Amino acid sequence: MKCLALVALVSLVFGCGGGSGGGTAGDGGRGGTAGTGGSGGTAGTAGVEGDAGVGGFGGSAGSGGIGGAAGGGGEGGEGGVGGAAAAAGAGGTAGAGGASGSGGNGGAGGTAGTAGASGSGGDAGAGGASGTGGNAGAGGMGGAAGLGGSGGTGGTTGTDGNVCPVIASLTAMPLTIPIGELQSVVAVDASDPDAVNPHPLVTTFVAESGALDDPNAASTLFTCSDPGFVELCVRASDGDPICDKERCIDIVCPPDVVPNVCPMLNVINAIPSTIKAGNSSTMIQTRGQETDGVPFPLLLSLSALWGTFENTENLQMPSNVVGQNATYICDRPGPVEICVDATDGACTKTLCTDVTCPNPLP
Repeated sequence: MKCLALVALVSLVFGCGGGSGGGTAGDGGRGGTAGTGGSGGTAGTAGVEGDAGVGGFGGSAGSGGIGGAAGGGGEGGEGGVGGAAAAAGAGGTAGAGGASGSGGNGGAGGTAGTAGASGSGGDAGAGGASGTGGNAGAGGMGGAAGLGGSGGTGGTTGTDGNVCPVIASLTAMPLTIPIGELQSVVAVDASDPDAVNPHPLVTTFVAESGALDDPNAASTLFTCSDPGFVELCVRASDGDPICDKERCIDIVCPPDVVPNVCPMLNVINAIPSTIKAGNSSTMIQTRGQETDGVPFPLLLSLSALWGTFENTENLQMPSNVVGQNATYICDRPGPVEICVDATDGACTKTLCTDVTCPNPLP
């Protein structure tokens, strides 16, 4: 072996004399295939010595992975030209740089996106170029400027572009009613920016107790019916239900107010309740009784889904009884419900009865 190695070395430098005229160079054995992946493949094994002549080619460089080491040159045959050194193994492909991280888009006032980390360069193969570093990720966009202060509250919008009513104020004078008195003047300041769309503005006062002279007036008189706090509210409507507005205050009624006793409602009769053919009306009798006369005198009022009333006057009768002997007139055949409300301004009670109108009407 030593002689063989020496011969190969001498043949590389000077060329050894081979047999006469030198034998034809045997093809060098191909180098072993480079190992795949990981650190570079193992270098190809040197070619087996050929006969004298041109030295065998070294093993081809291993492909893939980090480049395989060059294959050793084949040993020259005796007298032949030394085998040419094997070509160097091709460098492994440089590792691809990491993709640039995209910067996060700034939210409103959000933190800037973090730049993507640079890609690591691939390990150079034997003779391979270093991997190119990844481009730095673009920085995130700066946070948006802070929002300006909000403006004053505008009118809210209802159905089909309707602008809702606005209640500017609700007052009671006095808010705390002195001992010995029963009344306070309540007032509302309300407006509808688009006037009659869809209907003219209507305001309505509502109190959990006590009485109001005119609930739909912009200013009216409230009368206590019980001592203590009374919640009084006003509602503003332009006919669009989603636009209704309400505001409330507490009125303090004096401790010397005698608690109101609600009126009694005892009677509603239709005489007859079934109207005979050829007629279109019937008498409606109602009877209620006032017990304390406050905050307002007892008032009876009739209502029906259709038809009309005549002679609806309230008649004062003995023992604080209030009654009506009214006439109901049909305007269509069939049954109809007729009701009477009895109120003293603070309490309201209701009774109803059915009337059947003839078919056909005369």
